[in-house]
Amino acid sequence: MLNDKIKVGIVGPGGIGGLLAILLSKKNVSITCNNGKVNNKKIHFKLKSKIYGNKIKKIEFSNKKLKFFDVIFVSVKYQNLKKAIEKIDIKTNKIIVPLLNGLSHISILKKKYAQKIVVANIGKTVAYKAKSNLVIHKSKNYPEINISLENKTKLKEINSLIKLLKDIKIKIKTHNLDSKVIWTKLVRINTLSAITALHNSNLGEIRNSSYKRKQLISILKETILVAKAKGVKFKFKDIIKEIDSFPNTLTTSMQRDIANNRKSEVDSIMGGVLNEAKKEKLILKTNNKVYKLLKKMKTQKKILGIVGIRSGSKELKDKNIKLLGNKPLVGWILSAANKSKYINRLIVSTDSKKYKKISEKYKAEVPFLRSKKLSKNNSDEIDFIKDLLENLKKKENYVPDIVVRMLATVPFQKTRDIDNLIRLILQNRYDSSVIISKAKQHPEKALKVIKKNKKYLVSYITNKGEDVGKKLNRQKHIINNQAFFRSNVIASKVEVIKKFNSLTSNKTGYLLIQNNDSVDIDSIDDFKYAQYLYQKKYKNK
Repeated sequence: MLNDKIKVGIVGPGGIGGLLAILLSKKNVSITCNNGKVNNKKIHFKLKSKIYGNKIKKIEFSNKKLKFFDVIFVSVKYQNLKKAIEKIDIKTNKIIVPLLNGLSHISILKKKYAQKIVVANIGKTVAYKAKSNLVIHKSKNYPEINISLENKTKLKEINSLIKLLKDIKIKIKTHNLDSKVIWTKLVRINTLSAITALHNSNLGEIRNSSYKRKQLISILKETILVAKAKGVKFKFKDIIKEIDSFPNTLTTSMQRDIANNRKSEVDSIMGGVLNEAKKEKLILKTNNKVYKLLKKMKTQKKILGIVGIRSGSKELKDKNIKLLGNKPLVGWILSAANKSKYINRLIVSTDSKKYKKISEKYKAEVPFLRSKKLSKNNSDEIDFIKDLLENLKKKENYVPDIVVRMLATVPFQKTRDIDNLIRLILQNRYDSSVIISKAKQHPEKALKVIKKNKKYLVSYITNKGEDVGKKLNRQKHIINNQAFFRSNVIASKVEVIKKFNSLTSNKTGYLLIQNNDSVDIDSIDDFKYAQYLYQKKYKNK
């Protein structure tokens, strides 16, 4: 960088690239951005930052190939790298600094640009583009860039780059080897990207779930093992301490991409780690499982499964945890819900510490106990659900898109039926949906007792005694004159709960299932029938 005015090119002026463009835009630096779209135009770029303040800078954009630059930052995502490198001249630029996540990009860039590549990465910062000309920098700390000194032919340019970045208050850490730079970030970002994307949850939500935190720890330990095999050693306690220092609100770009059905960096980040593990003949069980799940994901709305199990049931004592086969009743529905393709958070609402412990054994969260006020025999279900949602918003800033209410007392509910019900909402066909079964008796046969001078039997529908022995003219608009009853699962957009104070709306779909799959246990006779079905149909499955 011998010129009086330093020429900086930025390929991919998104969150990170846009942040650098605005911060570096000053008297002695000439900035040119290339986003593959805008050509020969100056754009007012805005920055909103808690630590840098609010800034507006006029930035030059060019769609031409970048030539004769002192430094070019590449800050696109891996899936856009192929198009991006077409915008960088091979011969005339001094150094090229990739700030991509993952592993796969390094070999591609080195193959094309050889000794011009300076391996680096940026971390400990969250920045994203809210609009075409607005960058939001949410972090309360300055960004940190790790830079490799392995490329000895470019040490003069690297030192000039370090000074340039320090002038805009970016923390710099240097390492002698490219591999140290790569894995220093990769052990963190592989862990955080995987776990936040899998559950579409921020870091606080992960921490508050013992099951999700165990997954995080397993992913991290496996990734550290691969780094060690590649010659880079980390202590688990140091990395987990660093992760635990990050804010609860932390999310990742891979999480946001998957949630919005965009192409993600899962292949470059997790795929890269798994490829290196394969070379070293290492088996990463958790990483491999999570990677496969992320590759299958087509939607990542926040879908919350709720199972309510209060203690104090009267007719059948402790029915929610009564053993059916080798599982408590609540274990049956939690096992089915855990296999769902769509439910990415599962919470049990209970007033009992004993029930809490059992629920957590089946991989459900119990973030707090339900109040006694909401756990009475006559308590309304919608009230504890609303209370749970309010607490999740207040304590975690977590608001689901869809709530799936399930009952512990319906043990034979199938995962595929739960997913098919949720799909009715994901396909925007309904605002709420209910699993139903055929009623054994038509409701027009129902009777009730009324009291005048004496007690009399009347039709439940018409309130007339003369209709007790009649076959009523059933309503013609009812399809096939068939009646149904609600069976266990209700899925609902969260807006429905707010608007109707109910889990269902006036746009409610349904899924009809077999009666044996909808057995609801409320009495000892119900339980005996469930035991009979278990022995007949489920014991050996």
